[in-house]
Amino acid sequence: MGVAEFLKLLLIQETKNMEFSMHRRSVLAAGSLAALGGAFLTRPARAESTTQMLVGFSAGGSTDIVARTLCPPLGQRLGQNIVVENRAGASGILAAHLLLRSPADGRHLMVAPQTSTIMAQILYPDRVKYDTVRDFTPLTDLGQSPLVLVVPSGSSIHSVADLVAQARKEPGRMTYGSGGVGTSLHIAGALLADAGRVKMLHVPYQGEAKAVIGLLSGQLSFMFSNIFVVLPYIKQGKLRALAVTGTDHSTHLPKVPTLSSQVPVTLDASTWYGLYAPKELPDKVANHIVSAVWAVMGSPKVSKQLAVMGITSSPNTPAQFKEFLRKELAAAKAAVAQAGIAVT
Repeated sequence: MGVAEFLKLLLIQETKNMEFSMHRRSVLAAGSLAALGGAFLTRPARAESTTQMLVGFSAGGSTDIVARTLCPPLGQRLGQNIVVENRAGASGILAAHLLLRSPADGRHLMVAPQTSTIMAQILYPDRVKYDTVRDFTPLTDLGQSPLVLVVPSGSSIHSVADLVAQARKEPGRMTYGSGGVGTSLHIAGALLADAGRVKMLHVPYQGEAKAVIGLLSGQLSFMFSNIFVVLPYIKQGKLRALAVTGTDHSTHLPKVPTLSSQVPVTLDASTWYGLYAPKELPDKVANHIVSAVWAVMGSPKVSKQLAVMGITSSPNTPAQFKEFLRKELAAAKAAVAQAGIAVT
């Protein structure tokens, strides 16, 4: 055997060894990633099969949890790796602007609450460069999560009537916290003040979790919060629930009355989440994604996960979601104007 033939055989054998080694490492890596959960994939095996799911808030927040609950099973149905990309900043507006500049290829999506969509349009007209209905492809409603009005367990306030009465006695001294200016928590507090015709001081924090800590430490009089965030503290007796937003009682807090049954609020400030794609996404692609979302949301596992978070899923068609957004935008504009809510 000549040197050339020997080198050729050696090269073939080395190639086979490399392929076997790479295959073995791939199998081991796949097993490790499966143990960690597909939602946290950061480097998919094939770039061309990757879909980016933008979230305009930090990891661990309610929007992020909704996205990470949805992405693994949705990716399996679509045959893609869906990677959650947190682009926190400006109440979710940063992520929305990124989606605005993304190609309409079905591989760029965003999960967002009303904070970074219709409410951002209303509250930040000089900073927001998009119209939610016109400049994106709204795909479907992912569900709604009622808020709960809570006070520290040591508070003398035991009802919404008590809260309003105390606020009247001390105008401007009662404080309520939120995860930031323009969030649903902020809007809910402002609408309550308007309904009770009282003055209250809004104290924005950098995130809902920090606001809850402020409430627990006695820095705040009350706050609205997503139910699943404060439910452990309610069960531990550290916080007292006075009311829930929405039209129905919460399954997690069945004995707590609704806010609308106690004061005439002009807008349901419950948090709702939507799925969006860039403008001019082809109908065929949009319908394919929405059908997959419906299947995932209807599965027992995901339904249970969302129910634990207090989220009621209500997926709809792109046309229905667009109409929902138009109505919500009109209602929110009227409520914000009436309550005199403004940001600087």
